[in-house]
Amino acid sequence: MDNNREWTAPDSSGQGPGYGQPSYGQPGYGQPGYPQVPGWSPAPQPGLIPLRPLGFGTLIGVPFQVFRRNPRPTLGAALLLQTGIALLSSTIMGLLLWYFVNRYMSAMSSDQEAILAGGIATGIAVVLLQAAIQLVTASLMQGIISAEVAQATIGRKRTFRQLWQLVAPRFGTLLLWSLLTSVATLLSVGVALSPTILLIVAAVDGNAGFGWGVVAVLLTIALLLGAGVVYAWVSTKLAIVPATIVLEKASLGVAITRSWRLTSGAFWRTFGVIVLFSVIITTAASIITVPLGLVYQLFSAFSMADPSGTQAMTALIIYYIASLVLNLILSAITTVATSACYSLIYIDRRIRAKGLDVDLVRYTEYHASDTDASPLDNPFLPRPTSFGPQ
Repeated sequence: MDNNREWTAPDSSGQGPGYGQPSYGQPGYGQPGYPQVPGWSPAPQPGLIPLRPLGFGTLIGVPFQVFRRNPRPTLGAALLLQTGIALLSSTIMGLLLWYFVNRYMSAMSSDQEAILAGGIATGIAVVLLQAAIQLVTASLMQGIISAEVAQATIGRKRTFRQLWQLVAPRFGTLLLWSLLTSVATLLSVGVALSPTILLIVAAVDGNAGFGWGVVAVLLTIALLLGAGVVYAWVSTKLAIVPATIVLEKASLGVAITRSWRLTSGAFWRTFGVIVLFSVIITTAASIITVPLGLVYQLFSAFSMADPSGTQAMTALIIYYIASLVLNLILSAITTVATSACYSLIYIDRRIRAKGLDVDLVRYTEYHASDTDASPLDNPFLPRPTSFGPQ
């Protein structure tokens, strides 16, 4: 799609020049004293991004502007949810540990084995519950950020409640998608590790020799490499499923099909954006967290001269609290920025493959004076045509 197309507002009859047509009424085209060349103006930008095909730099840099533009429903919500989960999980695990340790220490030796087994089972149940809560939270933030990026694209700033109105009807489908991807990932890892697991079982029974161990390890490495390649391919092809579910109100099957088709012919571009963005996020997080660990190690070395160990314990507590707070902030930023990056990839693919920019330009022009428009307005819905949906 040509990046240098021009858009001008329609006249009162609605039949004036549009996107991709020359602007005859502008100076510089057909006027005395001006060269006879078509006029040009940059693509309109009512909000977060210019309404044209997005460049590599835009896809990488703009996600970090999402939480700066509207921090409360994005970074604030992510930080609040993750802090709540961390506090709740730590409290529950601490109380359970205290309870079972007291029971174990005060129980008779014949009952200690049963108490230990019950404590382990309860701990596993709590970990699974925590994973389920995190899955729900991740699905919620994916939907909220997708809706926020879409609204910011057309120049609107919404509250968390208004964004939730957009996401709520699709939340069940988002949660199903997150559950499906989590189960598929676990099964893939399980299959890749199965040779090593079988080797361990055989070793316990005394039926495994050195040769079988080498074969199992080599097979596991080959399966992990193959699973990594398949995961990279499938995850890239399905990267924009959440945005499709929210913005197009699509069912899970339709969203998977749409994502697969929209990324066709653009796999390496999409894969490159995802990998580069992940590297930037990981590198930035390391730059921030590694110095904190070095400061702690340095302080601990000086604290060794304290015979009471008070300084070392104080340093450990301060380091733990600082690390927890820093990790929560970095995790919230990563969640928002990554979801925004995937949403922008979706918008870029719709623009390049389906001409979404034309629809967005028309929509923002027609609603320029409608400051109280309904938050449920959705210009991202595919337009039905004689050839099927856009």
